[in-house]
Formats: sequence, structure tokens, C-alpha cells
Amino acid sequence: GGNLGIDTVAKSPADGYTVLCTGNATHISNPFLYENQGFDPQKDLAPVAAIAGTGYVLLAGNKHKGKSLADILAMVKSAPKPMTVGVASATAHVLFGMLTDTAKVKLERVPYATGNAALFTDLMRGDTDFVIEALPSAMAPINNGQVTPIAITNPARTSFLPGVPTFKESGVDMTLIGWNAFYVPTGTPPEIVATLNRVANVALKDPEVTKRFANVASEPIGGSPAQLESMIKSDRALFEPRIKALGLKAQ
Repeated sequence: GGNLGIDTVAKSPADGYTVLCTGNATHISNPFLYENQGFDPQKDLAPVAAIAGTGYVLLAGNKHKGKSLADILAMVKSAPKPMTVGVASATAHVLFGMLTDTAKVKLERVPYATGNAALFTDLMRGDTDFVIEALPSAMAPINNGQVTPIAITNPARTSFLPGVPTFKESGVDMTLIGWNAFYVPTGTPPEIVATLNRVANVALKDPEVTKRFANVASEPIGGSPAQLESMIKSDRALFEPRIKALGLKAQ
């Protein structure tokens, strides 16, 4: 369904009246997961502005005594067999690869379908040892005391989990956020793109908008089309080799 909507926007008149709001997967992971999407986001969509971003969190089941990343990594390294990590998105798969490579540990990746509630219930039961998940999905079980947050992928600590350190702060250089953004069909006149960008940035500074994003553990980003293009470029460079190395394909 998502690809169909994006394809519709990509093929719409470039007049500024059709605007796409989509997650970063459109540019940084889906092109490497799908054999043929029917469109090329790099060629068919022009960036307008980043909207908001959120981090990911490493969660441990409450059966584990370790509360810090150092504790968890020590536990993983001394375990008689690889401990398990549940992942339910392309970004979580990529973060799994970053964690094992950067921390130099051996873990077993357990894939789940996106939105699968079993990702958390299996962690709570102890069927899996850890989970990597986006903050908006993870906040409920964290706030309910059902799982333990160990470290976040944000570049700095977040007000949503002020007591939880970043991975980098914890000694593992691993920073990544998920984000969404506005786009228009390629060929949209620059003055229209500039107007849409200006309106988007004004809206993102509205306190009510910031509050609504905070309700889903996200923070406004904004910025110029060029800054969004730079985000796409750097994240694609990170995702492409890892998706290919993990052999990920859309099901």
C-alpha cells in the first residue's frame, strides 16, 4: 500500500499541489529490499523538508540483572551460546548489524513482522533476551515496567527517557534516528519547493506541533531541502551495505 501511494505521488503533476509525507524507509531501505518498486525515489521525488525524528532503544527482559550496556555486553560475551535479539523493521535489522560489529559480540537475530505484538510479549516472557525497537513503540512497555531500556541510538539523551544513556555515551559508537519528511514530484518549480519548505518549518516551530510529536516520542527536525538530501545520502550509505550483507528482502 505504501509503495502504491508513493508511486502515485511520483507520477503526479509537478505543480506543488501533491505532497508526499513518508518515512525514511522510502529512500534508505526499501530500494534495497524490493526488486521493483515501479519508481525511483532518488529520481522521482524532490526533497522539501524533514519533519520529525525518533531514536531506537535496546531493551532487555526484566529477568536479566544487567541494567547498563556494559553489563549486557559482558553477559553476552560470557554466555554459552548466542543470546537473542528481536527485530521488526529494516532499521532494527541494520542496528543489530551495527551493534554486533561495533561491540564485537555474537548475537542471534530473531526477525518479527512489523507491528507484531509478539516482539514484546516474547521479550517479557524471556523467549528472547533483547529487542531493538523504535521509541514510539517501546515507550508503553517501558513505562509499564515490563522491559528495561538499556541504551538509545539518539545523538544525545532524550527527555522521553532522561535516565537512559546513548549508545555512544555507553562506549559503543552507534548513532541513528528514524525520520519522516515531505517530498514533491521531481520537476516542481524551485519557488514552490521553497514556499512549501518555509511553511513546513514555521509549522514545526509551533508548540502544539512539538507537543503532538512528543506524544509519540519524536522531535521536530525541519531544515532545508539540501539538509534533507544530505540526511538521505548519509543514511543510504549506511543502510545499503548492511541490508545486502544481512540478505534482507521484503516479504
